[in-house]
Amino acid sequence: MTTHDDVSLLNAAKAGIASPQSPQAEGQRKIAIIGTHGTRKSTLVHLLVGRLKEQGINAGYLSEVASSCPLPINQKTTTEAQLWIMLTQIQREIELENRPYDYVVLDRCILDNYVYMQRAYDLMTARTAKDNNSMRIGVDLLNGWFPTYDYVFKVDIPGGAGLADDGIRDTSSDFQLDVECRLQETCERLTLPNIHHISGSNEARLQKIMEILGRKAQPQLDEFMTKTPHDFDKASRRKNI
Repeated sequence: MTTHDDVSLLNAAKAGIASPQSPQAEGQRKIAIIGTHGTRKSTLVHLLVGRLKEQGINAGYLSEVASSCPLPINQKTTTEAQLWIMLTQIQREIELENRPYDYVVLDRCILDNYVYMQRAYDLMTARTAKDNNSMRIGVDLLNGWFPTYDYVFKVDIPGGAGLADDGIRDTSSDFQLDVECRLQETCERLTLPNIHHISGSNEARLQKIMEILGRKAQPQLDEFMTKTPHDFDKASRRKNI
């Protein structure tokens, strides 16, 4: 299946502009946790932020944007609704870039939001000019914004996990699997260099993420990892003087 983003994103990947070694803002790294719904991403985001803070790193997070969307979501979503979500995602990420965080952890990013848009577009029986325009804008947003992520972690559907009804999440396992397959296929087709696939329990996922961050993060992270609780106590006392 050929989609709007094939040529430009493939060229971007080959050029290396989405490399995790190219931070989007000096002094801050942006980590995105992506995947289909119901894969315990939100829990993982909070675990990761907590672990970074335990190591003395100033970390913030962005909750999933779709839950605040005033337009239809889940299986009833539209290209217009997903465009709202993508634009709001970017807006909130920009707001966080201007706060003094060393790391920002995101519950979803522009890529998986785009996959939901592509699915809505593919399933339409009649497409309007507005739908086509929304898709074109969505592709431009994906191409322009995806390189701003330093690390993207794609989580799989955990085994034996059902979809709990939280009043927002769609509980259809078929819908969940369809999005999973589309996201997986998009990641493989575009061969983007800074996407890491992680599986297992959230503790196993967290361990893998920390290994990758410890191996590739800026020296600032390595410095924090070698500090002792006594060092952090001294730094805290100096800040309060």
